[in-house]
Amino acid sequence: MSAHNGPLSRIFIFLLAPTEKLFECVRLEVFADIGINATVGDILDLIPRKATEPALVAQSLVGLCRRTDGGGTASTTILTNRNQRAAECINNGELLIAIPAGFTAVRCQSLVDRILKQQPKIRKLLQRTD
Repeated sequence: MSAHNGPLSRIFIFLLAPTEKLFECVRLEVFADIGINATVGDILDLIPRKATEPALVAQSLVGLCRRTDGGGTASTTILTNRNQRAAECINNGELLIAIPAGFTAVRCQSLVDRILKQQPKIRKLLQRTD
């Protein structure tokens, strides 16, 4: 996937602690927090510093994935190569799901879809463009 032109600035990460039934959505200012050459690994390392729930701060993350297409079909895009430049595979403003160790991308996608169906305020907030 070709991402965007210019440096990666803002992305949103949906964090899950499925066994604790916790979730949080954090905003990362990639260029400001990491720099123009940010990698997927840099983003994975930054996420715990932005989380506020202790269980989300403490968990180990193995990658990032995109949400399902809305029809329940899982996206094939799973970002686990820590050395890949983020600007090559992530778009500005994109919502990604952090994959905790011990869980699959498909399971995380399913949980996020269920949360967003049950929490219309969160869904509406994530649809904003500002």
